Amino acid sequence: MAVDEVRGPKRSRTRQRLILLVVEPLRLTWINSLAGLPIVPAPVRYLMYRLAGFRLRTILVSPRCVFTGRQVSIGPGTFINWSCFFEGGPIDIGRDCQIGMETMIATGSHPMEDGRVTKRHEQLGVKIGDGCWLGARVTVLPGVSIAPGTVVGAGSLVNRSIDEPGIYAGVPARRIGDVPA
Repeated sequence: MAVDEVRGPKRSRTRQRLILLVVEPLRLTWINSLAGLPIVPAPVRYLMYRLAGFRLRTILVSPRCVFTGRQVSIGPGTFINWSCFFEGGPIDIGRDCQIGMETMIATGSHPMEDGRVTKRHEQLGVKIGDGCWLGARVTVLPGVSIAPGTVVGAGSLVNRSIDEPGIYAGVPARRIGDVPA
């Protein structure tokens, strides 16, 4: 009995590694290659992403978007423009957002120890509040939260959480104004 108790968890870990190393990359390759094709109609793309495990509540996901993890949630009424890149997860995008073309949302990081970057990988989630607008080619780094109603200008780098709604732009993104009422 003791042997089975030891082998059980070991087999489970081996199965998890197999899924992580083989099955998951194949699934993501399939979904990114097929669902991302421009000839795939938006409702079909939506169904493919949903079947793959993404929590999408909008059909407004444009072609050529890439997902490298399945912990992605996109709220109703949100529009994702062409060629956006969603790295890892968890990524939570609220309702009625506008995400500009070629926007990159990254969640992967490597912690520092003794003044050096480790090889250990960690995921730091990203949360984008309801009604946000991220312009084209915005980059959102791991662990960032963006307040509801925030506008981020094209080409900006969001490397810190934005707690107060407003207009942000630059590298790194800084507050440059208020959102018109």
